[in-house]
Amino acid sequence: MDIKRQINTNLFSATVKILEKNGIPFWLDTNSLLALMGKKMGLDLLADRNVRIGIPGEYFSQLLSLEQELGLAYRFQLVPDRSGREWIENEFCRLAVLSRWKHKQKAFKIFIIPKYKVENTYRWVDKRSCKEIDSSFYDSLDEISIDGKIFPVPHNTEEYLTIRFGADWKDPNLNWIASIDDSTIINDSALDNIAYK
Repeated sequence: MDIKRQINTNLFSATVKILEKNGIPFWLDTNSLLALMGKKMGLDLLADRNVRIGIPGEYFSQLLSLEQELGLAYRFQLVPDRSGREWIENEFCRLAVLSRWKHKQKAFKIFIIPKYKVENTYRWVDKRSCKEIDSSFYDSLDEISIDGKIFPVPHNTEEYLTIRFGADWKDPNLNWIASIDDSTIINDSALDNIAYK
């Protein structure tokens, strides 16, 4: 499903409504951000079958308590942190919002990734990879407007995409794997200094 269709689904609207109603800041992230920037620039860039949203980590516990606000149609699914390291303050690295009636493997999902501020950086875990980026990208957010709708995005969005996807992020044929190519993955020498769980 293309990014424009994804952001017009009832699932996406219900998720954003809960975040906004409860004062939880959020931004479009990773492939969803890349695809949306591509649409704005008239490029068909790498998309994902799910939408990815980032939130500040301090709101994650509050978000977990809001599942009832989704009503009967949707549910939460927690994704465990499999990094094996003491990198984030939580045992879960993300939350998926999906239809209550669809099989969890095949369903379209909204992934919400908590990112924890530590000094001048934000940290998160992407399945098994420990990641980190300068806090300036999330401390204040920019906006992107598509088809009359406004979405929050990381500050200095093009620089952010360059860090995450590399200098060729505008290439429609970009081959990018989050666990290998994302330059926010911490290096091995830094990883050696992080305690095991």
